[in-house]
Amino acid sequence: MTFTEEQKRVIFQEGSVVVSAGAGSGKTTVMIERIAQKIKRGASLDEMLIVTFTRAAAADIRVKLSKRLYELRREGEELVRAGLAEEGAALAAKAEDALAAMPVCNIGTLHSFCQKLVRAYYYAAGLDPAATLADEAETQAIKTACVKAAIEELADDAELSVMLGVLSARRGERAAETVESIVDHALSTDDPDGYLSADKPDSEYFAELDRMADRRRARLVRRGEEIRARAEEVGLHAVATVAGEVFDYLDGKIDAFTATRYSAKNDDGDVAAKTEVNDAFKKLKDDCRKLRTKLGEFARAREVESSGYAAALRRAARVALDLFDAKKAALGKIDYSDLEHGARRVLSDDGCRAEIAAAVRYVFIDEYQDVNPLQDAIADSFAALGAELFLVGDVKQSIYGFRRCTPECFMRKCEAAATGGYAHLRLNDNHRSSRAVVEFVNKVFTGLMTEEFGGEDYAHNKLVYAGGGDGGRAEYYVIDDSVRRAEAADGVYSVVNAAEADGADAEAEFVAAKVISYVDRIRRHNADPKNADRRKSLSDIAVLVRSASGAFSDRLTELLSACGIPCNVGKKSKLSDFREAKALVELARCVDTRYDDLALYVALSSPMGGFTDGELAEIAAVGEEKARARKLRPEREGAHGYAFRQKAEAYRDGGLPLSARLKEFYSRREIFARYAGCHDAADSLGYITSKTDFFRHVYETGGGDGGAAAVQAVIAAAEARRGSLHAFIAYCDGDPTLEVAPASDAVSIATIHSSKGLEYEYCIVADAAHSFNMSDVRDRVIVSDRGVAVKYPDAQKGELVPSAPWLAAGGVGAEKIAEEELRLFYVALTRAKTELVVCGKRRKRGEGYVRQTDFMDNIAALAPDVEFAPPVVAPEPSRVDAAVETAVRNICDFDYGARKLFGDGAAGDRVTGKQRAMLKIPLKTCVTAAAAAASDDDDQTSVAPILIEDEERHCRKRIGHADAAARGTAYHRAMELVDFDAPDMEGVKSRCDGFELVDADDILAAAAAMKKLCAGASTVARERYFIADLPRRLVGLPELGAEKNMLVQGVIDLLIVYPDGTAAIVDYKTTEFSRLDSAAYRTQLELYAAAAERAGGLRVTHTYLYSFGHGLLEFPRADGGE
Repeated sequence: MTFTEEQKRVIFQEGSVVVSAGAGSGKTTVMIERIAQKIKRGASLDEMLIVTFTRAAAADIRVKLSKRLYELRREGEELVRAGLAEEGAALAAKAEDALAAMPVCNIGTLHSFCQKLVRAYYYAAGLDPAATLADEAETQAIKTACVKAAIEELADDAELSVMLGVLSARRGERAAETVESIVDHALSTDDPDGYLSADKPDSEYFAELDRMADRRRARLVRRGEEIRARAEEVGLHAVATVAGEVFDYLDGKIDAFTATRYSAKNDDGDVAAKTEVNDAFKKLKDDCRKLRTKLGEFARAREVESSGYAAALRRAARVALDLFDAKKAALGKIDYSDLEHGARRVLSDDGCRAEIAAAVRYVFIDEYQDVNPLQDAIADSFAALGAELFLVGDVKQSIYGFRRCTPECFMRKCEAAATGGYAHLRLNDNHRSSRAVVEFVNKVFTGLMTEEFGGEDYAHNKLVYAGGGDGGRAEYYVIDDSVRRAEAADGVYSVVNAAEADGADAEAEFVAAKVISYVDRIRRHNADPKNADRRKSLSDIAVLVRSASGAFSDRLTELLSACGIPCNVGKKSKLSDFREAKALVELARCVDTRYDDLALYVALSSPMGGFTDGELAEIAAVGEEKARARKLRPEREGAHGYAFRQKAEAYRDGGLPLSARLKEFYSRREIFARYAGCHDAADSLGYITSKTDFFRHVYETGGGDGGAAAVQAVIAAAEARRGSLHAFIAYCDGDPTLEVAPASDAVSIATIHSSKGLEYEYCIVADAAHSFNMSDVRDRVIVSDRGVAVKYPDAQKGELVPSAPWLAAGGVGAEKIAEEELRLFYVALTRAKTELVVCGKRRKRGEGYVRQTDFMDNIAALAPDVEFAPPVVAPEPSRVDAAVETAVRNICDFDYGARKLFGDGAAGDRVTGKQRAMLKIPLKTCVTAAAAAASDDDDQTSVAPILIEDEERHCRKRIGHADAAARGTAYHRAMELVDFDAPDMEGVKSRCDGFELVDADDILAAAAAMKKLCAGASTVARERYFIADLPRRLVGLPELGAEKNMLVQGVIDLLIVYPDGTAAIVDYKTTEFSRLDSAAYRTQLELYAAAAERAGGLRVTHTYLYSFGHGLLEFPRADGGE
């Protein structure tokens, strides 16, 4: 292989080296060549420690190094044949020795080496040599138990008790999570005891607050000067004058800006330029008001002392850590943290150092930007032993802060190179990407990344195009979905469909069109005989997103699958993440029990029954008439209607047009049930899927290879458990993890994090307007490398006061998050080899001046040199592809389409919220439509509720509909996941797409309120989808014509059933408080109650709205619930 001069300098540099290697620079290849050259010059592989951070990366290095050693051996043999016998034989022997050492050499993760070290020197490590390594789940369970025990042990600690009350309405809930986070941070440092004992008074942070205030003030004053100059230039002289008031306003010399007003009407000048300046001035004034508020917080922080409360949490962490160590010792277990700390103790032990120094002379560590402080200290220990270090990394790709990794470790190594006895070299040549991609990346990050912001002076260390392809393309699109919204059928409005009628759909269609064009290009390339030796595959295409489990990814997968394009979607693992898997479980449940209406409905609409939406509607309506005519007793005492099961059976026995097919369905179910009675779950599921042609159904409904793989994973899980079908269904109710095999040749829809280290011919960075997650720096307690910072609990005033440490930590933390998001964006853009597309939804005017709250801000606001296409109107489905048009029509209402029927009978207490089957249902009307009809407010809609911002700023501002819809969805999903009795917000966060839009305190408060309502309940059902046929007079929609009854669909957020048969309904709202007491919401709640009573045999006595921010609001029922 030919190396560039830049690469050769790194390969042959003498002594220890720190290498800053840009994306696509070939750093792994260079490291392997340096190892080979060391061996060629007499070093032994046995003397080397080669470390990376994943097993996959370690395996890759083994393969590549083995290949290079075979090449070295051939080089030696060729020298012998050329007459250089002695030199050739020596080289061949060195290569042979290294190949012989490959099976036992130290190539692996840092943890694997630490484990070897502590086993060999267990007496110095202070660990039991017989202890076994606990897996992550086991470690987590032990640690959580010890944290809760520590909190109980310190029950009499007054300051800790106050903090428990601050963190949670229920002792030990949120507090346990916080204390556990403190323990984790302590263990990631070289000195956990020092971290937990560090105690600084608040006054030591005052100077830092002053510097923060000065920097922010200076930025706004500078913006004011820029706007003033620009205003003078375009002729807005009043604006120019007032822009000069920024300094006086921030210093409190004036309390308000002088009023100005600009109107474009009758303006013959440059209206566009003036409007732009005027908008920028409005944003400046808004930011000045915010900073003045923040300066008031800085001033008040000087009046409180929070260090005692932070110390109380650290005391709890100290006790928890001691209990954790003792418990592991008692169980004979060690964890990964024990390995690292044990290795550090061994490397510091005088009795071990000499032997280790003789054994390890060369240390190679890849991805050094991803180390934590403890791992950095381990590397320093090897340097102290005299080992030659080769550390390679890239600050620009440090993206694992959530794992407590920090780029500062690598940055310090680079800065100290001159005085540390080693060289700092760079690899900036990019051998991966086309010229267009490299130029695009450089344009973006030259204006964004600096040494102060991002950790790298990008302008002086740009990527250098090194021949990755002379053509290529890089494009930036803004998706404008304002001209098209998803429309329902005539006279039909679905709250479920409406939740999807936003830019996510439009953007998914745009991205699907791009992917389809790439697929077509690949197929044409492969059809050309000239390309027989260089074929391309679908795996050359990737769509990178912040989260692969959201609505955007789901819709994109469905659109592509409808065109026969297989997709691998990353980060999907739970059964509830796959609609096909859930549908199969519900189908199996129908076979296992005759009393579950939801399972029956799924089975009837599946290939087992083959009934259409309209046919099921007829069965429901006519079946009830037949049941009444035969005077059948409703299944539950006091019910106002019949369970769907009773309607279907009455229709079956009524000699009606669909009766024969229903009889055939029940006959098949009986056959399946008999089979399941004498076979295990795996055999039963295989039999059912075979006899119903279930896999064909998966493909016909857009599931594609991914859906088929999920179904296969369910069967594999059943095989592994070797139990009955009934037992397996109960297991599935716990939402287990599925091992879903990826398709070998498929388009990748992956998270940016998971794409690190990979490359793709065609790369689309989508959903770029996805907001950054800033929740960690808004919590009441901020845990970071700096220590523990808390808001001061002012008992006298009953409020939490931002303290100086908390404000300082939040300010630094917010900047660190923005920096890491910037680096994440760099990783995303540098995965592309030939073509790159970046796209996101259009932002509303006035939003995001230089806020850096998403990737779109990064480009649009801070990298003005980047050229991008005009706003793209998302294509109509017909412009994407005929198959995609069909898919959109078929998928309509499919994502959220599980409409749960009440009347579960014996299965009535089986309501988990996780078993929603994905169904297409008959759409006639929905609760939201009826509610809207009852409202005089033209703006009343559940599509875009008005979100209350946070606990300290409720109702202060109205957000745009698209943002509000996303936040509303996130809040509802969080409430579906949270355990009311023992909220685990980390668990919610890991499962809730868009959690960064949620205030955890709002969810905790709501959970506490719901816990009270649920006290004594026999059944609690969340996200209860339903369809019910209700009287026309109750629905109250004029377009219903002469129909006596109407099928109504909706979703009840929370249904609470009490032992006496009474029930309560709660609907969650993110709407402004002033709009909650409206006719629309009263109608909505009445419809929910009527549906529960009519189809579920309940007596709904209480209906509530729960507002995030204002609590519970009861709506008394007009008839008292009778």
